[in-house]
Formats: sequence, C-alpha cells, structure tokens
Amino acid sequence: MFPISIRVAGPRGRLAALQLRRSVFVEELKTADAAFDSRDAESLLLLASREEGAVASARLYIEMGPDDLERAEVQWLAVLPEHRGQGVGATLLRAVESEALRRGLDAVHCHPPAALREALLRAGYQEKDGGMVKQLW
Repeated sequence: MFPISIRVAGPRGRLAALQLRRSVFVEELKTADAAFDSRDAESLLLLASREEGAVASARLYIEMGPDDLERAEVQWLAVLPEHRGQGVGATLLRAVESEALRRGLDAVHCHPPAALREALLRAGYQEKDGGMVKQLW
C-alpha cells in the first residue's frame, strides 16, 4: 500500500480536505452541515494522502484561552471508510500534534465523538473538563 503523505493544505488541498470532511461527517454520519463553520478560514487544515488521493483530514484550530494563552484544538478528524484501521488517523493525529508543538503550544485539546475516545486514549490523551487533552511537553 502506498505510504501516507501529510501536509498542511494549501488552497486546492483545503478544498479537498473540506470535501473529505463533507463525505464523512455529512454524507456518512449524517451530522448535517454542522461540520462547517467560520473557523475553517482561520484554521490549519491537514490533509493525508495516498497514491489515489486524499484519504483523511483534520482541522487544527488555535484560539486564545481565558488565561490569555493560546490553545490548540484538533477538530473534524475524518478518515475515509476504506482507509480506517490502517493507522491513517493515528498518523494524521501525530502530524496535528507536531504542528501544534512547532507553533510552541504545549497541549492539544479535543472534544471527540464517543467512537473516537478509545483511540485518543491509546494515543495518550486524557479525559479533562468534558473533553480530552494531550500534553506535548
């Protein structure tokens, strides 16, 4: 199988990431259009690709917290069904964490659906304040 390539999406890649998110969250999981909001314009979208094209995407949203410190949150982690169970999501999650670390952030937060909680626990995330968090350093 072709190795996974992960990159921060440029303009065309952003479109592919949004289309992939629509495929998973709107068409497959029927979450309506809640998967899209104004944060997309101010977030980094990461795209995982294989030889056949885009197979997964995630959004890294960085916001100012109530303590005036920046806070990173991984959102909308989506893997196409035929690529699940092959480590694509875990590889993409590590890339999101690396990008947050590169930007000087010390943790990544997440408010995952129940189906992703076990995978996040395996990836080193801990339950905290109704969500999950992973300390990076």
